[in-house]
Amino acid sequence: MRRPSLVFRLVFGPVATALLLVVTIASPAGAAAGVLRISRGGTVVRTYDNPAAGCYQGAWPGVWLSDFLDNDTDSEVWVYAGDRCQGDPDDRLSAHGSKYVDHLGSVRVVH
Repeated sequence: MRRPSLVFRLVFGPVATALLLVVTIASPAGAAAGVLRISRGGTVVRTYDNPAAGCYQGAWPGVWLSDFLDNDTDSEVWVYAGDRCQGDPDDRLSAHGSKYVDHLGSVRVVH
């Protein structure tokens, strides 16, 4: 069996390593893979693509008694009636779940 030439190894080795690093770095640590959508009155008012772990506050337009959350991510989302995700969550939404939530103030993406 023929072994790769030295030139091939010197060129291909670093290129393969660089590609591996790019693929590894492409998805940020602590980010949920997928999309989190918040709807009011049947209209999507906010979309978070690959949301990082943390709190997202309710600066969403309109005043509704019921909001629809579509958690199409691989992470759980905690739901709070108040802002800043303080205290115990009022509701929880599993990964790839969706539901109507009363009085949405903020959400926390949990990893």
